Amino acid sequence: MKSYVMTDTNYAPDGAAQGTRANLMGHLMSPDFFAVDSSPTSTLKITAVTGNTATADLTVRGKTNSETITDIVVTPNADGTVSASGKLAFDRQKYGVSWDSGSKDAVLNNNIELNVQLVGKAAQ
Repeated sequence: MKSYVMTDTNYAPDGAAQGTRANLMGHLMSPDFFAVDSSPTSTLKITAVTGNTATADLTVRGKTNSETITDIVVTPNADGTVSASGKLAFDRQKYGVSWDSGSKDAVLNNNIELNVQLVGKAAQ
């Protein structure tokens, strides 16, 4: 989580007291959300694939649950590797990613949506 690219643009200018990209990322990395200092790594282990859907064990903050990756597209690359991409939505509450605030559920969606992208060597 210490490597990220934020593509949205609705932030206060850098240096503002609140609402900057840095404010948001600091909060998301804090114990309120992903606790990056104590849980710096999350993992995704694919356990089964059927058609363009995969089942995977997702581990976030030390908690593991089975999740589904949908809309998988596999593309061979010119360099001999293969790219696979798909969509993953998971309930943050199942992983203890829950901001301790009275208004938390009124302003935050429980579902976190990710675009999963994998690159690997084609099987010989």
